[in-house]
Amino acid sequence: MLVQCTMCIGGPFLAPRLSPTMGFFSDLARRHEELKNKIHSTRIPLSPRGVAIMKVVYVASPVVAGMLFMEGVKRWYVVAARPLPRMRWLICLIAFLEQA
Repeated sequence: MLVQCTMCIGGPFLAPRLSPTMGFFSDLARRHEELKNKIHSTRIPLSPRGVAIMKVVYVASPVVAGMLFMEGVKRWYVVAARPLPRMRWLICLIAFLEQA
């Protein structure tokens, strides 16, 4: 289905209507860009201590997130490593996802 787009520079044209899921992601991407622009356009000078703290945050965040992810993988492995009858793995996966 096509809808008329009036936000384009070249004038209105027919654009495909996005599904609700794609609309959610495009809206999320737009809001993320607005947040990045707002944060990066703000010029607040940091003290040397503030710069050091931000460096630690930028380095530690992916490390902590990776550790948490790997803990989840280890839990999944413990559950999934048991010998299971045919199609029982699906029940195991559903139980794991409900637990998390």
